[in-house]
Amino acid sequence: MHDHEHTHTHTHPHDHEHGHDHDHDHAHSHEGEGKDIEILGLLLDHWADHNQEHAKEYKNWVDKMNAVGKTEVSKAIEEAIALIGQADEHLMEAKKALIK
Repeated sequence: MHDHEHTHTHTHPHDHEHGHDHDHDHAHSHEGEGKDIEILGLLLDHWADHNQEHAKEYKNWVDKMNAVGKTEVSKAIEEAIALIGQADEHLMEAKKALIK
């Protein structure tokens, strides 16, 4: 039997722009229900905005794939964009229910 060590380095580049910073603190204390409701309301808006930023990026790829005749690819991405829109609708429904 012999000892050996495995070292793996994995990098995952992100070549897209989010158009915003992630400098807000996600670690929150549980100071009460009101604080959690306020935080979730802000997060719901943030998540929907973030989704739309990605949807714009996806649309650029739809156009590129259409330009090279990859219509099956572009249709699949367009379906993903539509689903993102549906997800955002649900996030906004959650926000409406949150502030009732």
